[in-house]
Amino acid sequence: MTRWILIFLLQPALVIAAQDPGSGLEKAKALFKDLKYEKAVEVVESVLRSSDTRPGDLVAAYKIKGLCLSARGKEEEAIESFRRLLAIRPEYNLQADVSPKLAASFYRAKAMSANQAPLDVQHVPPDYLGTGGTNLQVLVKSNPFHLIRKVRIKWWVDGGDPMIMTEGYASNHAVSFKLPDGLQVKVCYRIEALNEFGGVLHVLGVPKPLCLSPVPKVEQGSDKKPEVHESALNKTESDVKTTTPPGGTHSTARFDPDAQDAAKNAKLSEQGKDFDTKHEQDESNWYKSWWFWTAVGVVVAGAAATTTVLLVSGDETSDY
Repeated sequence: MTRWILIFLLQPALVIAAQDPGSGLEKAKALFKDLKYEKAVEVVESVLRSSDTRPGDLVAAYKIKGLCLSARGKEEEAIESFRRLLAIRPEYNLQADVSPKLAASFYRAKAMSANQAPLDVQHVPPDYLGTGGTNLQVLVKSNPFHLIRKVRIKWWVDGGDPMIMTEGYASNHAVSFKLPDGLQVKVCYRIEALNEFGGVLHVLGVPKPLCLSPVPKVEQGSDKKPEVHESALNKTESDVKTTTPPGGTHSTARFDPDAQDAAKNAKLSEQGKDFDTKHEQDESNWYKSWWFWTAVGVVVAGAAATTTVLLVSGDETSDY
């Protein structure tokens, strides 16, 4: 009999604890408007203990709780409630129609939270799904008031049901999740930071989820191996030089023995042609050379001397 009486007395509290966050918040708002602050706080506490809450639900619950505590003169508790709200949503502001008396605690909390980092959860997705399973690393960069107690990943493939993995969180370490091996299709996921009751404080992958695809398959090429010149196998760094083509853009040219031999032969051939042409020109212009005119001078001088001797001899004979 006593057991049934206890169940009957506790039934309202059990109903409040099990109610939907949305309906609980609506009830708490109505109680706040009716100035039933203590009762409104009880309903809000049931929402904060729910595992079905989302970040927006928690923000609304901390706001109502803070205003109710402020109205009851519990300023320090009100400030703490507002600071938890601001940890989740640091840009939040009260509506202009809130009583200045009730809003004072909020603005004090906002000033105190100016240098406080809000909740910060970081994750860098890998490029592709791994063939031996994919590790997903999640780092809780900032966790004021130790609000985050767990990290959860919900992942799915197209047309499949969501799969859930949850890991506990302790300060100053990353949380790691491993997706199953052999996933050959696109996988999408979301990361959720949870409070001690399982409510969602922060989400990565909203509204657009994070997605991973398998490693692209590389097409198989021809089995024929490319031909490699023997000298190319022995090239060194000194065989690579930088050239500057017209226009000023630098490009890299590699050493080619065949091309170099051909260039040398062409150069020698040109030099040989130049030598033959010059030699022919020299032979065809022999009358312009110094030795020719020297010989001519000697012949002329000899002829003049001979003529003079003959003339002198002739004169001497005629006198006698």
